[in-house]
Amino acid sequence: MFKLRLAVTLLLWSIASPLLAGPQLPVSSADSKVLSNLGIALKTYQIPTRSIRLLSPHLAEVETNTDTIYITTDGKHIVVGSVIEVRNGKGVDLKNERIAKSVMKLVEDGNAITYAAAKEKSQIVVFTDITCGYCRKLHAEIPALNARGITVHYLAYPRNGSPSAAATEMQKAWCSATPQKALSTLFDGQPLPASKGKCKGTEVQTGYDFGQGQSFTGTPTLLIGSELEPGFATADEIAAKLGIK
Repeated sequence: MFKLRLAVTLLLWSIASPLLAGPQLPVSSADSKVLSNLGIALKTYQIPTRSIRLLSPHLAEVETNTDTIYITTDGKHIVVGSVIEVRNGKGVDLKNERIAKSVMKLVEDGNAITYAAAKEKSQIVVFTDITCGYCRKLHAEIPALNARGITVHYLAYPRNGSPSAAATEMQKAWCSATPQKALSTLFDGQPLPASKGKCKGTEVQTGYDFGQGQSFTGTPTLLIGSELEPGFATADEIAAKLGIK
């Protein structure tokens, strides 16, 4: 898998959704031709495309409606799976890296309820649902995680969709004046009063939409390092994966 060193460029071109593309950078005439040809090829293959990012003169990363694929810039070969870039002798899964950055952007944009460690060594992100038994079990691990220096960011992923009863209750927590306490109350099976804090009102929907885009099959789903991992894990197991003793 390490046959090719992929030099990642900062060129991002959106076919269908400018919101996914970020700031536009100058595109050379040669790049424009390559991107145009790729757009035609993907349309011919009937692949719905949200954005294209050139990874090298020979390879592009394509975000579809449901997955990420890779296509050679001549449009002749498509790879469905992981592409590894070798950096300083180590392999980096480009798809995982991109997804991890997107998850952290959701956190940075104010969509998370955070249980911060007093002496932070690392952090994880958990897509959660208050009706999920394993999510409640994981929530009980928060004190142990914080004690190990692991900050936990919660993003919402109501399994029954949005709108739903769970989504409505979760949004109350995200809009609470004390969101950490409110979310813990919901995990304890207690109802919440009307929201009195400040919020965008779209945090739950944003988390759900992201999970749908990644084809989440359940909760909890954890971002540990650059890996999205479905299922419950103990504080000890999470700490071990992060290299924290």
